[in-house]
Amino acid sequence: MYLSVILNNKLQYRLIHNEASEDYILSSIEKYNNWEPNVTRKFLLILEKASEYNTTGLVLDVGACFGYYSILAAKLGFKTYAFEPNPKTAELLEKNVSLNQLNHLVKIQKNALGSTTRKQTLSVPEKNFGAGNFFGSGEVNYEIEVNVLDDFELPEKILIFKIDVEGHEPDVLKGSLNTILELKAEFIFLEISPKFNAIKEIINTIFIPLWKAEYQSFDIGLQDTGVLSEAIEVFQLFDKEHLLTEYLLNKGQTNFIFIRRNGDNETLDAHSFKQDIITTWTNDYIQKLLKDTIQDHKMIGELKLLIETLKKENHKLFEDLKNAAEFQKELLEVINHNPKN
Repeated sequence: MYLSVILNNKLQYRLIHNEASEDYILSSIEKYNNWEPNVTRKFLLILEKASEYNTTGLVLDVGACFGYYSILAAKLGFKTYAFEPNPKTAELLEKNVSLNQLNHLVKIQKNALGSTTRKQTLSVPEKNFGAGNFFGSGEVNYEIEVNVLDDFELPEKILIFKIDVEGHEPDVLKGSLNTILELKAEFIFLEISPKFNAIKEIINTIFIPLWKAEYQSFDIGLQDTGVLSEAIEVFQLFDKEHLLTEYLLNKGQTNFIFIRRNGDNETLDAHSFKQDIITTWTNDYIQKLLKDTIQDHKMIGELKLLIETLKKENHKLFEDLKNAAEFQKELLEVINHNPKN
């Protein structure tokens, strides 16, 4: 059985519908025809604009699960490296890539990435294939290989580097920094998880190294499920450690995108490509803020009206109580003046 996924009314592919009723991600795709709508929209825009500007590059999908993002990228013609250490989801990934006839574009790596080469136990919840972790939170355990991305020889520069590995992101980045710098990864999607990692660790191992490498960091929010056309629009710049720390204190989990600043020797097309994307996201975010402001004003107006209505009702109630008290007083006076014999 298969799920037919159609995005933007044109991009279509199929996924194996394996125990969809039991798996959170597959069930969400079955219901909404996508996964993580806010991330999906930004991911697709980069690929579509890259095609428009004839910009090339690899897509690295770390924590590829059963291939949702890898297949999106390959369907648009981009060579993709999909890293997935969970044997169960890696098997689904292989089948999904073959099902969509994308074996020539998707290279599957059945290992995790980290800062050192080692073996490690991966724990996986039975009803959420995509939540494999190294914290022991899951009913099924696998001993898997962890490799270092900096030890790989990649054939060309990186367009998108997506890392979603349930709190293992800092360790992945430690072993990937040289590759990021040498191959000039243009866009880095990272799930940030204060519920898994200490904020200081997140900032020291992710944000500060990437800021030093001339990347700008933008929060794009967290939205697991929902209709693609109604995805949340967040694109908030963070470039100061104290502001980021304060912000993350109130977050269990969110997504950030890191965008490499263009160098002086890059072509006009390279500048235009990235500027077009940033302008689109900025405009979408401004429109969202304006809409929220209008909605807030509308709500304030409705609250004011409600308060006035309550005041009037309270005034009427007060008058009714006052009249009732006066009536009671008069009644008592009548009773007192006409005692029973």
